[in-house]
Amino acid sequence: MNTPAHPWTPAIDASDVRDLSERLTSTRLPALTLLEGWSAGTSPEYLRLFLDEWNDSLDAVALETYVSSLPGFRLEIDGLGIYFLHYRSTTPDATAVLAIHGWPSSILEYVAAAEALSDQGFDVVVPALPGFAFSDTPSDIDDFAASRIATRLHSLMTHLGYDRYLVTGGDIGARIATWLGSTYPASVLGLHVSSNAFQAVEDAPDHDGSVHPLIPSESDWIESRNKWFVPEGAYMHLHQTKPTTLAPALSDSPAALASWLLEKWHDWGSTDMGSPERRQFLQRLLSVYWLSNTAPSSVLPYYAYENAGGARAPGHLIPVPVGFYLSAGEIGGIPPRSLGERRYNLRRWTVFDDGAHFPALDATHLFVADFASFATEVLT
Repeated sequence: MNTPAHPWTPAIDASDVRDLSERLTSTRLPALTLLEGWSAGTSPEYLRLFLDEWNDSLDAVALETYVSSLPGFRLEIDGLGIYFLHYRSTTPDATAVLAIHGWPSSILEYVAAAEALSDQGFDVVVPALPGFAFSDTPSDIDDFAASRIATRLHSLMTHLGYDRYLVTGGDIGARIATWLGSTYPASVLGLHVSSNAFQAVEDAPDHDGSVHPLIPSESDWIESRNKWFVPEGAYMHLHQTKPTTLAPALSDSPAALASWLLEKWHDWGSTDMGSPERRQFLQRLLSVYWLSNTAPSSVLPYYAYENAGGARAPGHLIPVPVGFYLSAGEIGGIPPRSLGERRYNLRRWTVFDDGAHFPALDATHLFVADFASFATEVLT
């Protein structure tokens, strides 16, 4: 039985912030002076400077003020508390949008885009995924599968009174979006997703259910995307196979947590890691991960990937319109449009010149404009 949604602000405990500061102050960094820069992982020099600045910036009151400024709510769905942001437009009967984050991110990634979309006449719901700050963590590993999360998020939307809605998401959020479009086509008006929604396999059915040989450009993209996992997929392999080995480091050491996440924001983002705006965002993001102690559970959707419904829903089972937003800086680069046309009910195909893996944050104006255009095409 679901309980009513109610405004909710996560508590920021000043003693927890002091403990974080003490841990940062006593950090012992490795003596790996022979490995510089980002080629072997997180830059030791950047990490050292970031940890010092993070510590200097810690302010429990300021962080609580920021979190309190967000339109946060909490709703219990099937026994699990879900924290979400709810941006309501002043437009009567506004179209609802479900915006789904991934890893190594959080609801903070979508704040600017959600505000802009709300100003353009959309109601925007941004849920914290199960196991991410500040939602509850499931006790059943199958509840981390993309299909299970999709079911819970659909319940969230219908509970809020949105019987029909649009979905946007990247990374894990794109995987979840495919299941929403597949399982709830009567409710989902369309999917606006990154290339993470693609099944990078040769023999996946076309949208009509038939299977045909791929053309060379399609095979080449799938091959290159799968080759990416050899030099860049170590994090994913660990998440999928031995997450409890990593968990104590993420839970006990803010330096380990920062190192694990900063590498991906450096490699996958398109904003200068040295810019004040990026540093402030990352300090908030890491503080939220740390204070909620959710970094270990945030990787569990990877561990559930091989379980039933853990991966993407295949395109031929998704009848709703799909719009892809793409970037050369995204993982795997830009797939051939022909692959999207043959495997999905393709309605829109946009290549951004900025944004990489996090366009809602790093190229907000491009992301919002493209979503608005997709919505217009789908709704008219």
